[in-house]
Amino acid sequence: MAIPKLQAYALPEPHDIPQNKVDWAFEPQRAALLIHDMQDYFVSFWGENCPMMEQVIANIAALRDYCKQHNIPVYYTAQPKEQSDEDRALLNDMWGPGLTRSPEQQKVVDRLTPDADDKGPVADRGHHW
Repeated sequence: MAIPKLQAYALPEPHDIPQNKVDWAFEPQRAALLIHDMQDYFVSFWGENCPMMEQVIANIAALRDYCKQHNIPVYYTAQPKEQSDEDRALLNDMWGPGLTRSPEQQKVVDRLTPDADDKGPVADRGHHW
């Protein structure tokens, strides 16, 4: 079973986001941005030219630009194109072979391609966190 085609939805507006329960200050020197599995393979399930995903990617790109301007490190995760059945384990049962069937879609989407000073991609599923 592969990931089914996904349906776009309206992204939340600022007024849709609940108020924080804590008043923690943002401390850039203690922050990092994680861009998680934004590979062609996963984005393709939203369909070509999906306005929602175009907005998501633009939002992530804006966050990344902000981080770079403020010396906040940017980390990437990306699944490898070759994964053994042992490494995929339950993923095979849930989603099928994944990138092993579409290795040409392993790269991070063009607009979010990591720069030389970015960290990652972290390729081992078991060690993302």
